Amino acid sequence: MNKIKGIITNYRNCVISGVCIILACILALVSGNMEKSLSSQNIARRWSSKEDFTEVSVFFSREAHISKNALGGVRNHIRSTMVDSVDLDEYQGRYYIDTYATQNTVSLCTDKVTMEVRGFGVGGDFFLFHPIELIDGNYFDEATDSNLDGVVIDENLAWKLFGAKDVAGMTVSIGDRCYVIRGVVKQDDGLFSEAVEETIPTVYMQYSVMNELFGGELYIDSYEALIADPVRDFALNTVNEAVSEAIGVDEKDYNIIENSKRFTVGYKIKHLKTMFLDSMNLKNICLPYWENKARGVEQITLRLFILCMILMVYPVIYISYRLIKLISYTYKKYITTPMDRIKDKIASIFS
Repeated sequence: MNKIKGIITNYRNCVISGVCIILACILALVSGNMEKSLSSQNIARRWSSKEDFTEVSVFFSREAHISKNALGGVRNHIRSTMVDSVDLDEYQGRYYIDTYATQNTVSLCTDKVTMEVRGFGVGGDFFLFHPIELIDGNYFDEATDSNLDGVVIDENLAWKLFGAKDVAGMTVSIGDRCYVIRGVVKQDDGLFSEAVEETIPTVYMQYSVMNELFGGELYIDSYEALIADPVRDFALNTVNEAVSEAIGVDEKDYNIIENSKRFTVGYKIKHLKTMFLDSMNLKNICLPYWENKARGVEQITLRLFILCMILMVYPVIYISYRLIKLISYTYKKYITTPMDRIKDKIASIFS
């Protein structure tokens, strides 16, 4: 009877452990898919499969007064540090790329419609960091475009202005100038999209164009860099030094994030104690929609990670218990029992 009861108990424990493991795996897959959906956080993975590059983002308050000239100081510091500290021959092609952006309200006009929309003035390789899906046309590129008359709009804005989405090549008026629509990008209607205002009609233009529109140098809100990272935290420390020391920005006026590691197990364990504070923006910094979305996903995946750990407690305890019993049985059968027999044999000889 006790034997049957033991078999039933072991079977029940195996089933419970199996269910917990399956649920933990499902939660891990859900979390992984959510993380992979954030294209703005995955440029390091897209750029190199060797995990030798790191993406770092910095978000500034307007009080930091980050002009393009100040940003030049950040870039120069990063390049000089790379030249002095890294064997650049190990990296094929570009070892450092970046982008920057500022956000403002822009008035767009067509023959029939005038709208106030959200505008991003961007520079560097913005669409490399943010590969928003194209519906029509192409992106503009600061490095290769000599003409500054091109903009990219999202599908929501295209529909409101023209009643269609395939409008690449058409023109809109901004201020007293006409700009060609180079491309139309898709709006993401996924998780947190509405909450972080990702669905607001948006136009993307080159930073220099937006500067000209507003008649003065606009302050930069965000800076993102992809840097060769030969040793742990090299990229993060290099960017942090460039911002805090090279151009002297006060700590209260910027947030710095190592995007490439914000969804790793080590990062999650490290931030368990501060998970609620991490979800808050405690500084006077206006975050762009892609960072707000990343923070939302970060908080969900952190909670899923906690659930996974809780689910794995029972299987780990049960498996540890079975392993201890197996080791004890093996030790008794193959070591203790033979030794006892040898002792008894020796004792019988001399008795």
